[in-house]
Amino acid sequence: MEVITAWIDTFSWKYLIIPLLLAMSFFLTVYAKMPQFHFKKIKQALGKTTSTEQLTPVATLMIALSARIGVGTLAGTGLALAVGGPGAIFWMWVSAVLTAGASFAENTLSQRFKQGDAHHYYGGPAFYIKYGLKHQKLALIYATILIVTYTLGFVAVQINTVSTIFVKTIQVSPYVMAVILTLLTGIVITGSLTKISKLIAKIMPFIAILFFGLAAVTLIVNVAYLPTFFTEIITHAFDFHALTGGGMGAAVTTGIKRGIFSNEAGLGTGAHAAALTHHDDPREQGYIGVLGIYLTTLVSVTLVAFMLMSTGAHQHVHLTGNGIEFLHFALTQLFGTATSLILPITLFFFGFSTVITAYLYGVMNLNFLSEKKSMTLVLRLVLLLAVFLAAIGNAQFIWQLADLGVGITAMINLVALFLLRKWIN
Repeated sequence: MEVITAWIDTFSWKYLIIPLLLAMSFFLTVYAKMPQFHFKKIKQALGKTTSTEQLTPVATLMIALSARIGVGTLAGTGLALAVGGPGAIFWMWVSAVLTAGASFAENTLSQRFKQGDAHHYYGGPAFYIKYGLKHQKLALIYATILIVTYTLGFVAVQINTVSTIFVKTIQVSPYVMAVILTLLTGIVITGSLTKISKLIAKIMPFIAILFFGLAAVTLIVNVAYLPTFFTEIITHAFDFHALTGGGMGAAVTTGIKRGIFSNEAGLGTGAHAAALTHHDDPREQGYIGVLGIYLTTLVSVTLVAFMLMSTGAHQHVHLTGNGIEFLHFALTQLFGTATSLILPITLFFFGFSTVITAYLYGVMNLNFLSEKKSMTLVLRLVLLLAVFLAAIGNAQFIWQLADLGVGITAMINLVALFLLRKWIN
C-alpha cells in the first residue's frame, strides 16, 4: 500500500498539482495586479478594527498561522532539506511569493461570499463555490474531501510528529502519548466554534514568541554562518549538473511541495479563517492572506532552515519518516541536552493549535454539508480515533496520505479561483 501511495503522490504532484498551482498562481498574480507586493495595503488591512463581537483581522491571521506554522513548517523544512537539499529552501521561497497571489484570491472570495450575521461569520471554498459559482455539487465534494483529508489527514501528521518527539526525548510509550493527546483533543473540541476561534487567536502569539525567540538566539550565536547559509541555498537551487540525477529536480519539486504544505496557499484552507471577520472591502482580507504566507514561509521556514543548516542537522541525522528529528538535533547542538524538552513543548503547542484549527475548519464544512447536530458528534468521534491511531502510526505513510489530500483540495480550489476571477478585483 505504501509503495502505491508513494507512486501516486509523486506522479500527481510532479505532473498535475505543481504545474497547475504555479500556472494558476501566476495568472491570478497578474490578474489581481501583483497584490503580494502591495505592502502599504497589507499594513493598512492589518490595522483595521471591527466591533467587539467579531474577530479582528489580526485574530484571523493568528488562526490561519496556527494551522500553518506547525509540523508543516518545523518538520516539513527538515524533510525538504533531507530530500531536496539546501536548494529546496530557495524553491520554497519562490513558491511562497508566487502562490501568495492565489492566497489573495481565495481570502478575498471567502470575504465576498461569507455567510452569517454580525455575530458570527463563516465561509471558505465550499461557500464561494456554491454561492459564487452556483455549483452546489462541486461545493459538497470539496467540503467532504477537506474534512477527510485536511481535518483528519493534517491532524494525523501533527499528532504523529508530536507523539514521535515525546517518545524519543522522554522515552514515553507511544500508547501513553496516544491516550494523552486523545483526551486533550476531546476536551478542547467540545467547545463552541466561537470559543475555539478566540482560544486559538489568544494562544498563537505566545507560541510564536517562544519559537521566534529560539530562532533569534540561534541567529545571533551563528551570525557568521549567514553568508554561507544563503550561498549554499542559491548554489544548490541552480545545480543544473545534478538535474539528470534528480538533484535540481528533487530540489524544485520538494521545495514547492513542502512550501505549499507549510503555507497552504492555493488549497483554500486559510480562506476559512478569512471569513471569520468583516471588511467593507473584501480585498483587505486578501492582503491579510498574503501576509500570512510571507510570515509562514519567507520568515518561519527560513529561520528553521537556518537552525538546521547552521548545525549541520540535515547532514548528521538519518531521516526516519517525519523530519522532526533534524530540528531536535539542531536544538540539542545549539542549547545542549539540558534543553531537550524545548522542542517537545514548542512542538506540542504548535501541533495542538493546528489540530484545533483543523477541527474548526472541519466543523465549518460539516455544517455546510448538514445541519444535523449529530453529525458534529460523529466528526468528533472519528477525529479522536484518528488522533489515537496517528500517535502510534507510521509517519511516512501518514505524510503520503496527507500530501494526496492536499493535492486534491488544491486542484478543486484552483479551478474555482479561476472561474471566479472577476470577483477578485
